Amino acid sequence: MQEKLKLTLLFITHDLLVAAGFCHRVLVFDKGKIIEENSGRKMLDNPQEYLTKKMVEASPSLPR
Repeated sequence: MQEKLKLTLLFITHDLLVAAGFCHRVLVFDKGKIIEENSGRKMLDNPQEYLTKKMVEASPSLPR
């Protein structure tokens, strides 16, 4: 749908697994500023920022 209609969608969630499966690009914000940006899989596999690491660790839906 996105490609066919040439849309840009903004999807907001705290669930990184959902974001990784649904989005081409994932951005993590802290206090209104982007602190990390990557593909969803790379974000889950190798988070760089402290807040992103804590979100990955805290997600009950992530396979361990």
